[in-house]
Amino acid sequence: MKKYSLVMFMVFAFTSFKVVAQNNQVSDNDFRAQIVGKGKAYADKIALRWNVDNYQIFEKLVKEGVLIDRLTIDANNKAEGSWKRIVSDTIKAKPLAAFGNKNSTNDTAKMVVAQMLYGKSNYPQNTNLLEKIKVQQEEKQNKHLITSLYSAISAEAAMLAGLGFEDKFMPDTGKKYVYRVYNPGKSKMVGKLDTGYIYVIGRDLKVTEKFLGLKTEQSESIVSLKWPKETSPFSGYYIERSTDKKNFKRVNKNIYLPLIDTAASSKFLYYADSVANYTKYYYRLKGVNAFGEIKLFNDTVMGMGVDQTPPQVVQLSFDRKVDEVTFNWIPNKQKDFKGYFLVKGNGIANADSVLNNIIFPTNQSTYKINLKSDFSSAYYRLLLTDTVGNVSYSNAVFIFNADTVPPQAPVGLTGKIDSLGNIKLTWQTDPKEPALRGYKVFIANQIDHEFTAA
Repeated sequence: MKKYSLVMFMVFAFTSFKVVAQNNQVSDNDFRAQIVGKGKAYADKIALRWNVDNYQIFEKLVKEGVLIDRLTIDANNKAEGSWKRIVSDTIKAKPLAAFGNKNSTNDTAKMVVAQMLYGKSNYPQNTNLLEKIKVQQEEKQNKHLITSLYSAISAEAAMLAGLGFEDKFMPDTGKKYVYRVYNPGKSKMVGKLDTGYIYVIGRDLKVTEKFLGLKTEQSESIVSLKWPKETSPFSGYYIERSTDKKNFKRVNKNIYLPLIDTAASSKFLYYADSVANYTKYYYRLKGVNAFGEIKLFNDTVMGMGVDQTPPQVVQLSFDRKVDEVTFNWIPNKQKDFKGYFLVKGNGIANADSVLNNIIFPTNQSTYKINLKSDFSSAYYRLLLTDTVGNVSYSNAVFIFNADTVPPQAPVGLTGKIDSLGNIKLTWQTDPKEPALRGYKVFIANQIDHEFTAA
């Protein structure tokens, strides 16, 4: 069974969720999570993001918060001093008031995160204890998923949720920085948060990021965009389209979040755009990373919807005068129709040869041929093709010359009989008789007796 997941968006591709066993006694070891994170260097700061790999400990993370220490590693890979606390207080979810009034903001990510963190739970009534526990666990998992998702596409939402921090200083491109993210330790909530470490390299400031591999696939009224999953470190995407390769507009108003099929081996992410057939469209792709940045892929690609419906068939007929045959049909008037080929075959569905080297135009409705002197029989059909190569066939018509001349009598008939009474007959065949289908042997006890079929 396939399972679709948004885990990569929720925990920034650091890890996947754990499944934690439950029993009658609850301890910190029963509910344990690893803090996972990533960082990015800028000219004036290092941005940090983190999360947990177990939804059951997520509430503890955002409510109790974390402390952050930094260790600087010099160009010789030696520590400069010891760990330095870079926050004055725990980093945790901001109060509801900090998110703003829902009627005064258009920031969807902030409002969704606020609802997940502070929205009132509404559990079904008149259910047994086990059902209530199941519903509560599903709610916890959904809150973790949705909060992580929207924090991964909005820097402000991440800060408000207590899942992000900006270390304000000027990073040195010759140094490395290690961050230690950990729970304060004065635990009031069940569960244990294991310390997470984030490693940031200063020289990454010199790297010019390039994102390549955007391609298109064409089908009926659909252009499918695909790009490599492994080299796309993004939480979501904006797709832009243009008809002139200059003026681009967003196809999706809201950020696009590809479904990840964890049971499939596909190496690509996909987006399907509904379009008119035979109109060229140019596409650009912009990814939104965990730090709220929008990055443009280097590729601009073209695609268009193409008709995959074969041409409407026509009815083929013919008139024959001795060896002159005239084929007739009513022209196909479809807009994307390209023309005809007349094909000949020994069988009703065969196309052993094409009689016209140049395609018949769309308005042609007749064609004449002269049968060769040795013509016996053949099937004829029209092959119809459109501008993108879809094909169909007309009905088949059968033309033959009635054969009223019997084959020549076989010659060289000889017979042998062995001691057991077995008789073996041999004769010469006629290679010049293509219509010959076989022989029937007749037998009589004497030459002047009546012969009967053997």
